Amino acid sequence: MLVQALRDKLVVITAITNLLATYKFNGTTGTPAIFTINPMPEDTAYPAIMIYDTGGNSNFGTRSTIGANINATVSVYGNKQRDWTTIKQAAWLVWRALERQSLTITGFSTVMVRAQPPKSINDGIGFPGFVVEVTATVLDR
Repeated sequence: MLVQALRDKLVVITAITNLLATYKFNGTTGTPAIFTINPMPEDTAYPAIMIYDTGGNSNFGTRSTIGANINATVSVYGNKQRDWTTIKQAAWLVWRALERQSLTITGFSTVMVRAQPPKSINDGIGFPGFVVEVTATVLDR
């Protein structure tokens, strides 16, 4: 649920999608390469974004509702042959798009997002990247 909400938010921001490669999702070509699966398909072109769930906890709420912090990671990966400029720019745009923003997630009344600034990563086989760790605070309806 959080992962899809994050994708829905990012896929409409042209400043981000213009920096990404495209992928053929369900027969539709030209769709920005923003994935909600880990790992991404082997035929993925880069730069691309991968969003995946990393758990959470439910240790707060109000008298009548329960609350939870739900975590996700947004990874921006580049091509081995390209410089880091494009993916670094995309990662910072992702952070700006998510930090202190609200999201709509079915079944929850309040969703506030906090995002950590991008951190540089390497996938171990040479694909450079950045990660933005995201926490959404939600209250059940």
